[in-house]
Amino acid sequence: MVAYARKNFFVPVPRVTNMDSLNQQLVQACLHYRNTHKIADRQHAVAERYAVEARCLLPIPTYQFETARIATPVVGDYSTVRFEGNNYSVPVQFLRKMVTVKGFAERLEIHCDKDNIVEYSRVFGKNQTQWSLAKIKS
Repeated sequence: MVAYARKNFFVPVPRVTNMDSLNQQLVQACLHYRNTHKIADRQHAVAERYAVEARCLLPIPTYQFETARIATPVVGDYSTVRFEGNNYSVPVQFLRKMVTVKGFAERLEIHCDKDNIVEYSRVFGKNQTQWSLAKIKS
């Protein structure tokens, strides 16, 4: 299915303004595929075949799967944490404390205990530093 999706949903390359609109486009394309596509030599669309198979599947988990890449660095002497080759500033009151960094596709969250203390747009590349003078989020 990955090759099918690449050929059918990404050619030509979709023009989108952000990941949310790309995801919406992909959901619509997948729903259209599910409702209309028939596998070669089969009489029924994918949705009809899935309805039969779904009765045998286990239930979907009740919790949401965490999609972030997670790290637990200690805030350094310059009040920054390093994540995937880049530095991100953290409020000075967290100096030398362990924090949790969650790296999503487009953003990065830094948490201490249960508080979300700062968020950034994710930086790609290496050896870049993001600074923020924002107040602590909670």
